[in-house]
Amino acid sequence: MTTTVRVMTLNAAHGRGTAFHQAFVGRRRVLENLEAIAALVLAEAPDVVALQELDAPSAWSGGFDHLEHLAALTGYAHAFHGIHARFARPRIAYGTGVLSRHPLEGGESARFAKNALDTKGYVVARVRAPGGAVDVVSVHLDFKRTSERRRQLEDVSEHLARRGGGAPLVVAGDFNCPLDGRGDVLGAFARRHGLAAAEAPAPSFPARRPRRSLDHVLASAPLAIVEQRAILAAVSDHLPVLAVLDGAREAATPPDHDQALAAGA
Repeated sequence: MTTTVRVMTLNAAHGRGTAFHQAFVGRRRVLENLEAIAALVLAEAPDVVALQELDAPSAWSGGFDHLEHLAALTGYAHAFHGIHARFARPRIAYGTGVLSRHPLEGGESARFAKNALDTKGYVVARVRAPGGAVDVVSVHLDFKRTSERRRQLEDVSEHLARRGGGAPLVVAGDFNCPLDGRGDVLGAFARRHGLAAAEAPAPSFPARRPRRSLDHVLASAPLAIVEQRAILAAVSDHLPVLAVLDGAREAATPPDHDQALAAGA
């Protein structure tokens, strides 16, 4: 890997922007909100975008595929969409996805729980970036319980073990928890996979007055995070987070070094 890779993660909030709930937002407003997200992508020029709460045609978010629309608006020709929540009445379908300016291959989608009411999951896709292939995971974890997030991250770990290596790994998304260096579940997951994080993750939630760091980008060697910032753009209830990964350098000190990682022991 000899070039930089720019990775953005954003909980797209079903295209509702900062409104209370997508059921109260009309199609015109959803289109405007997605246009704002697309403008942000074009301005920041990430190589790949990890998206969560990303709708397929749905009764409560305009009746069209949001990832297809974002691809058309941005000119990013490569996309993979995993549907983790699907209900017939009303028609609701959404999940996570990856939008890329570079070719994708090996797209896989997984929903966490076996019960029909669970709506969280992740996708994995290999991005054929100019400097080399990168495996990218876009994930959305439970917001209620640490124990549930731990089980969900174990599911991701098992999937990655079955998938095998061969490329640097980037895990990005709405984790609904911080990397606080106090034995947190996300820190344990990062150590397990040799993933480095930004030294000081910026608050990303709520968007209008961000106080909590819930959205992260984690990367394995030889990728090193040389810059990460939350973008002050209220296109969702979460702020977008952009990380610049340098593949020409070794990644930060192994993940048990608390000062180098936001995932402490």
